[in-house]
Amino acid sequence: MYSTRKCGWLARRCTKRHVQVYAQRFGPPSARGRPWPGFSEGQPRGKPGAEHRMLTRKITEAPNLDALAALCAAHGDRFNYINTSAAMHSLGLLAPKADGHPEREAAQVLMQSLFARFVGQLREADPRALSSALWAAQELDAFPGAPELRALEAEFAARLARGGVPRRPVIIFFNSLAHFVRAADWRPSVELLERAEEWVVAVVAAVGGAHGMAAGSMIHRQDDSWEGLRARDASVMLWAWHHFGRPLPLDPLEALLRCVVAGTGSAASNSGLDSVSTGRLIFARLDRAREPAEVGLIWRVAAGICGAAQTSAALASLARMCSESRASAAEVQASVLLQELVKRLHVQASEADARQLAVAVWALSRLGYHPGEQVMRTLEAAFAAQVALGRDTTPRDVAMLLDGFQRLGWQLGTDLRQNRLPDAPGGAFSGMDFEAQAARVAAAAALAALVGSAADDAARLRSAAAEARGRAALAEAQLAQARARAAALEAQLSHAQARAAELEQQLAGFGGGASSAVNGAQPSGAGDPARWQVVDGRRR
Repeated sequence: MYSTRKCGWLARRCTKRHVQVYAQRFGPPSARGRPWPGFSEGQPRGKPGAEHRMLTRKITEAPNLDALAALCAAHGDRFNYINTSAAMHSLGLLAPKADGHPEREAAQVLMQSLFARFVGQLREADPRALSSALWAAQELDAFPGAPELRALEAEFAARLARGGVPRRPVIIFFNSLAHFVRAADWRPSVELLERAEEWVVAVVAAVGGAHGMAAGSMIHRQDDSWEGLRARDASVMLWAWHHFGRPLPLDPLEALLRCVVAGTGSAASNSGLDSVSTGRLIFARLDRAREPAEVGLIWRVAAGICGAAQTSAALASLARMCSESRASAAEVQASVLLQELVKRLHVQASEADARQLAVAVWALSRLGYHPGEQVMRTLEAAFAAQVALGRDTTPRDVAMLLDGFQRLGWQLGTDLRQNRLPDAPGGAFSGMDFEAQAARVAAAAALAALVGSAADDAARLRSAAAEARGRAALAEAQLAQARARAAALEAQLSHAQARAAELEQQLAGFGGGASSAVNGAQPSGAGDPARWQVVDGRRR
């Protein structure tokens, strides 16, 4: 038993040691130039009061939504940022998961009000509270509103710029933000993505410059604030980044992918992948690849995990790039990457299923690359084996593969042409005439070409019609403008005529007055001929 004095000495010693370790990891604010996690503007705050600690305990111990809502209604005006964040987190945990549930809708309304209060407390909140609030909002699928979410992004970007943010809140924040990118078509701010990219690059630099990678973990310098990035966290970060529409530089992308691959062990199939669906992550990265170099990087790093599935996905990605004019087909055909993919596909053909074989042949046909007779025979034999065993082979797979063979100019073997295959266990393809199917595929391809040509002609006609309509509209506008101008000129002419008439009236009045004045200057009676007298034969 320790005495009271001994216990007090141990408490002081443990507290002092805790402060030393914390300062060693994060550095004092004055020396590091940034606040400790949880502190604002580089100045440590006091501990929460007893009232706020009691509220936090009550919030976390709320048994149901009614109790939590009553607690928020009674004490919500006194919540600090810890209470608000805890209430939102508990709300995300207690709300029903089913969409349309009355309690879930009520929880979404309460979440909106809590998030609005939390936005006013952003400068006081620590990164953990910021990420917890966003997680709760995405858990309830309650979009907080564009101004509120922008404010949250700006505050988190500022915290990332200052540094010292623990690893876990960053992972949670960006994974939650990716939900709104997918569900609400949200576009994160450029500033936030730049800070996030700097964060990832700093992680990679710390790994490469200090300890490297070991056992699927990113180990960082002890004096830095990184706590280590496990394979699961790297996978979540990459999966979230996949939705942001901003490409990562190849070096950090490779480092994170290698971290993910190292964490999956030596498994050669999807059954050994991490629980965050690494296979789906890698396929997504291939879908969003912007250049063949990125496809090659992802495939070379992760080819040992997914095997033939990854190889066929890489071929399909290259084919899409060429069809979308993001890469030149001639450059892809001459690249070492395509040759490596074909060699790996030749080796893995027996492991691939019918869909993967069909996708690979389809991609090669779209690339216009003939892999050689030996590879084609291997692919045909592997597909025939899949059909014979009846392993998840659909008519769509058959059509894709036959269309690819047709485009590559490959004639089907006897087994497939005459259907000399054992009956599948389910009888799905018993009696299927593959030669007739190939003819139908060729006819469908020709029809598709005709339809495509007709569609192009129709598009050109629609474009010409739209252009003609535009010209007609322009001519009508010009005609209307000319008519308006003519009306204005007519109005001016009418005004001028009226003015001329007015001036004529004034002139007529002026002429009558002058005549009266002249007549007034004559002698009296001079104007009356009857009053004239004849004197000496003349009128006087």
